Amino acid sequence: MYERYCKLRDALGYRDSDVAKGTGITKSTFSDWKNGRSIPKEEKLKKIALFLNTSVDYLRYGDKTPSYDLNTDIPHTKTTNQEIIEFANRIMSDEDETFRKRFISALAKAKPEFWDSLERIVDETLNKD
Repeated sequence: MYERYCKLRDALGYRDSDVAKGTGITKSTFSDWKNGRSIPKEEKLKKIALFLNTSVDYLRYGDKTPSYDLNTDIPHTKTTNQEIIEFANRIMSDEDETFRKRFISALAKAKPEFWDSLERIVDETLNKD
């Protein structure tokens, strides 16, 4: 289960600390899960699934494709995350080492400073008419 969580988390460009902050779950819970000391309880799995816009069943059982049937009060997040996951899955399933695949891999390893710089570039680009 932890492997599926990691794969999805990485595809979305998150770290455990991002998921912890977004769900209110302590970082030690993720550490314990990673090290096999515990498995998150149902309530925590629901929060993680909601944050990652997937289902608890996907995290537990690993259907081939994550499910996006959650009802959420967060507007447009589900659609955006679904698009990102589908895009990343298409690229990462490519056998060749294409630029897009290397780019997604680089994004997955990006530090917070990179995201700040990229956000400024995107904002500047979108504000130019």
